[in-house]
Amino acid sequence: MNKRNLSFRLSLKAQGGYLFIGFFFLPASSQLEQWWLDSILIIFLLAIYIAFFIQNVRLRKAHERHRDFSHSLIDLQEKERKRIAAELHDSIAQNVLIIKNSALIGLRWMRNPSKMAKHLTEISDYASQTLQDIRKVSQNLRPVLLDRLGLTESLLNLVGTVSSATSIQTTASIDRIDNLLNKEAEINIFRIVQESLNNILKHSQATHAEIRIKKDAQKIRILINDNGKGMDTSSSVINSNTGMGLLGIAERINMLEGTWQITSLSGNGTSIQVEIPYNHQ
Repeated sequence: MNKRNLSFRLSLKAQGGYLFIGFFFLPASSQLEQWWLDSILIIFLLAIYIAFFIQNVRLRKAHERHRDFSHSLIDLQEKERKRIAAELHDSIAQNVLIIKNSALIGLRWMRNPSKMAKHLTEISDYASQTLQDIRKVSQNLRPVLLDRLGLTESLLNLVGTVSSATSIQTTASIDRIDNLLNKEAEINIFRIVQESLNNILKHSQATHAEIRIKKDAQKIRILINDNGKGMDTSSSVINSNTGMGLLGIAERINMLEGTWQITSLSGNGTSIQVEIPYNHQ
């Protein structure tokens, strides 16, 4: 009985390349054996096709998530630019205009010291307010204290400011984490904590918040708790326009190659846990 060999090579094209599966040499000595070999081949090819199809679906969904995330991030950047532009126009520009008009009016009262003094006082008050507004905008763009005091003191100052300026009692326990990361990474950590506190102030209705930042030989661990009303922690909320704060936090953690977890129960507050790796030297 003549024997014949059945051989085939399977390659799958995926994203511009080829995924090589293998060579098979299957001896067939009869029609029955040939039928079995053909059946096995069909089942094998079907399994490969299903696996490839599932992988392709996963890649497509990952691409769509990345695209949606990029769009949300661009929208976040545009909203931030719009907010800064509004602050410059509605606050700083208006104050400067008032200062200008007060100076012009004051010039008309050079022969009346009391009225001129009144306008000079107004100019001084508005100049002081404008200076505060400029510092606020500057702080939102880049925390100046990071360059002056370092990351640890800047975070302690941030917590102190929130605690003194609001009704939320805020406590902090922060290890010395200066110079563990580069300057860009330090800014991202500062913004993660800042945005988390902003979310607590805006949405939580909490009376107490706690920030703990600890380090070990490999990671910086950040834990932020509040006793507020809780929130929906689904991914749809995090990636929606109403969750842009959480979206920004997620993007910064991703840039730092870190991980995070947010847990919340209605009426029982929210907890954010972040782990950031660093090179221990």
